[in-house]
Amino acid sequence: MNIPKAIIQSRIIQTILLLIATWLLFNCIFFLGTHPSQWIDTLFQWLTRIVWNKVGNTTARDFLIFGFLTGVGGFLVYVPNIMLLFLFSHILHDTGISPRVARFLNPIFRFFGLNGESFQPLLFGFGCSVTAIHGAHYIQSHKNRLVTMLIAPFMSCGSKFGVYVLLISFVFTPRLAGTVMFGLYLLGVFFAFISSFAFRAILRINKETVFDEPEPTPLKKPGVLRIIKQTMIDGWEFCKKAGSVIVVAAMIIWALSYWPGISQDKYKELEAYAQQTNQRIPSRYTLSYHSSYAARIGQFLEPAFKPLGQNWKNSIALITSIAGRSTIISTLLTLYGIDYTPGSKDILAHALSADPDFSKLAGFAMMLFVLLCGSCLASIMMFYHETKSYLYTALFILYPIIVAWTASAIFYTLGKAWIG
Repeated sequence: MNIPKAIIQSRIIQTILLLIATWLLFNCIFFLGTHPSQWIDTLFQWLTRIVWNKVGNTTARDFLIFGFLTGVGGFLVYVPNIMLLFLFSHILHDTGISPRVARFLNPIFRFFGLNGESFQPLLFGFGCSVTAIHGAHYIQSHKNRLVTMLIAPFMSCGSKFGVYVLLISFVFTPRLAGTVMFGLYLLGVFFAFISSFAFRAILRINKETVFDEPEPTPLKKPGVLRIIKQTMIDGWEFCKKAGSVIVVAAMIIWALSYWPGISQDKYKELEAYAQQTNQRIPSRYTLSYHSSYAARIGQFLEPAFKPLGQNWKNSIALITSIAGRSTIISTLLTLYGIDYTPGSKDILAHALSADPDFSKLAGFAMMLFVLLCGSCLASIMMFYHETKSYLYTALFILYPIIVAWTASAIFYTLGKAWIG
């Protein structure tokens, strides 16, 4: 069937086709990445059970489970999807599809002081900021590449999704959940584009320096071996540089959350008392968390999070989430003494509802903070790897924190004044 050329060249039809292709791309990535991620998760659950049953020393066992295995497993579970994002990034560029899309979207991105080449990295930012920053190296203009990498964390990555689900279930009725989730993603995009103007002003970038239209590129057959080789190199670099830092950070966070804690003898006394009074006692790790260095840090920094409506528990969860936003849930589960089970997130939502120090308004402010404070350790390491600049890396870290804190504090303050 011959399709009229006028239809194919219609910008409306091309936009529809682009949206369909984007939808198919993400479904393909997450469909292919789901099973490997589940296999990795199952493997580490099996290793955790072995360590729990075989290691007699309580401190060594807790370190191996909550420090080392949690750090390594929590990192590796995201690697399949990140590798797929690397792979598709190279395929789209090698076939000439990415430059064509960039040329098509250039008028839209031009309005925000970027050009169409920023589309693919920002799109992949919805999967992971690491792949967004990595994908930006295809952008020809250095200044355009820098701005694109700086705004990439505002795209809601996969690790934020679970946090959104938890907080939305706490703040809103199920009927509004989908609308709120969609609104959060759009709000992230809005802040990204607004921030592009801010970064252009901070870095003193003139409009003309990023407005060059991408060159027209013919479609071509991809070099399969070259793409596979480059994907493996990128994956190895990511694991070597970002992975090592994340695992070390996870172990440091464990140490801070474990010591000084409570002694084994003290815990046995509490256990015996709980049995006599027919009460349930949390694990030693949970109780240690409440009297740990991490808890002291959270309590010390609680005044900084008070304008956002956050208590010391949420302060700890937000601070330690520098290792990855998904750690917010695991930290809150520990602090509220909830064992990790298939239904633990629902139990956590009820626990948050029952906490008199945590209102629904504070829950939404926390959601805003998570949305806008996007820089995690992996993305910070990748950003520095791409820029080799401590100054730009400091800007990459501090700007989202300032924006997130300011926006959340304003929202909570105005909301509290409105409610009265």
